[in-house]
Amino acid sequence: MQKLLSWLDDNLIALLAGFLLIFIPLYPKLPLLDVLPGYIVRIRLEDFLIGATVIIWFIWLIRKKITISLNPVIDIMGIYIAVGLLSMVSAVLRLSTSAKWSSIFFAGLNIFPSFLFSILPSDL
Repeated sequence: MQKLLSWLDDNLIALLAGFLLIFIPLYPKLPLLDVLPGYIVRIRLEDFLIGATVIIWFIWLIRKKITISLNPVIDIMGIYIAVGLLSMVSAVLRLSTSAKWSSIFFAGLNIFPSFLFSILPSDL
């Protein structure tokens, strides 16, 4: 049992990333929760699975089981996320053209796949 738990502790992120790469395209896009009534913002099952994977990835990062490699793609993703967040802040606070919670949710939908692709090239 100890050997199995040790192996799972060493390979959990790789297993989750592989599962998500198969699960997300194949699972039907059925909404679980309605975030804002009147908007088309929905939470699906894969949002929770991606969130759990990101939380586990951050725990591994804190435990120093993985490191973020200096990959140029990560720099580009960081710029993309920063521009998206600046656009969201501008739309919510300055222009008042977007609802706060829907903007935050859509920002999360754009950032989570970026984390998934940064999980894969991490030193596992």
